Amino acid sequence: MPRAAEWWAGHHPPLRQLGLAIVVTSLILVPYTIGEKLGWGPHVPAAAAKPTPPSPGTSSSGYFGIILYPPPVKKQLIAPLQPGAAIKPGSLTRPLLVPFDGPYWYFKSAVGQPGPSAHIARGRPTDHGINIRSTDWQPLRMEAHQRLSRAINLADCGEIDLAITNADTRPGAIDVMLVLADSSVPSRPRQVLSSQPVLSSLLEPMPQDREPVKEVLRFAVPQGAHLRRFNDLTVTFLTAPRHATTGAKVAVESFELIPRR
Repeated sequence: MPRAAEWWAGHHPPLRQLGLAIVVTSLILVPYTIGEKLGWGPHVPAAAAKPTPPSPGTSSSGYFGIILYPPPVKKQLIAPLQPGAAIKPGSLTRPLLVPFDGPYWYFKSAVGQPGPSAHIARGRPTDHGINIRSTDWQPLRMEAHQRLSRAINLADCGEIDLAITNADTRPGAIDVMLVLADSSVPSRPRQVLSSQPVLSSLLEPMPQDREPVKEVLRFAVPQGAHLRRFNDLTVTFLTAPRHATTGAKVAVESFELIPRR
């Protein structure tokens, strides 16, 4: 029997075989261990990190929203009063006309509002060249925001007339919802008024060369509403599902607050 075979089959063969196995295994693993430290060994992918949820004002496509400011106008709050008459703070005794001078917000419905990096622009939704649409399939939400110089007691207000200009010639209904809020309270309580249709959007077939149409939408303020006063008005434009990814070409002209009779 050769000496190598005698040594392998000696008095303690299991110990010899185990020792040889340990040496062989070490020689196999050494290149992998050293190579991984040097950057050329086999790569084992690390566990995938959990995706970070998008922050408010962002979306999967990087859309941050658009804020459209109408052309600058003189800030005013007009009340058609008799000479010598006065309005007590918070009360409403005469019709109050409020020209619209606030911003329009465009953002994806799932986001809730434009983000801090929203694009700022000047113009009106009815202007030629103003065509705002979602960057993907997600619906686009369009709102117009008006802040009052003083709060109004809601119990004194029986109706709010909203004057608009509709320059949208796409077929499909456009509804408008009006939301009143008190921004002086941290919880920002709100009162949602029933939505009203833009009658000029219901025309079928829709003439493509139609001139912009002026309308007045009347919103009744319910008695016994939970909101005590308001200083913020939000107009939400609800377009037909087939136009859900584009902004309506409708501009807000003014609000008229009518006292409760």
